[in-house]
Amino acid sequence: MASSLLREIPMSMWQCILSLGVLAACSSSNAGDAVHGTIRGLDYPIAESISATLPRSRSGAASAGVIVMSSSTDSCRPPDAQIAHPGETTIVIVVVDGDAAPTGPGSFTIYDPLGGGPPPTKSAILYTSVLDPMCANHADDQTSARSGTVTLASAGGGVYAGQFDVTLDSGDHITGTFSPTACEQLPAEFESESTPTCTP
Repeated sequence: MASSLLREIPMSMWQCILSLGVLAACSSSNAGDAVHGTIRGLDYPIAESISATLPRSRSGAASAGVIVMSSSTDSCRPPDAQIAHPGETTIVIVVVDGDAAPTGPGSFTIYDPLGGGPPPTKSAILYTSVLDPMCANHADDQTSARSGTVTLASAGGGVYAGQFDVTLDSGDHITGTFSPTACEQLPAEFESESTPTCTP
């Protein structure tokens, strides 16, 4: 589920995301969503894709675009009605153009926060996770992209469509496409302290 993944992103990853100007947001999915390749031997089927523009602060200033791809079909729910599923897989992609969310098509270079140095002007972060049988999110089951590219075919109204081609810190190489639908639930969900209900 989107929020549990976002809450469990390691501090080093969040420091990187925040250094790119990111905070939080969301959207919903289409037939253009797919992941090719496995991650630590697991397939990542995509049932729903969601995206939004993340506010930099409570003032509402735009700072990044985010895409959430999930094996669940109920990712976009109010904070107090969040659901997680055992074995649920999720991919989160964050894209930044300078210090703001992208406003049109473009190519975004994966930024590896462990590699040091400043991020490229057009930067992307890609992060994956799978929940265990109790809907817990463990560091050993998470991966992040170390190199590659996220390419946006379109961007507008909080909806970011495109594709990615990345190599993960697990050594896996994956490609994929995303064609999300806008969802307004994630900013509030991200700030919520509610625990998702674990539902088989």
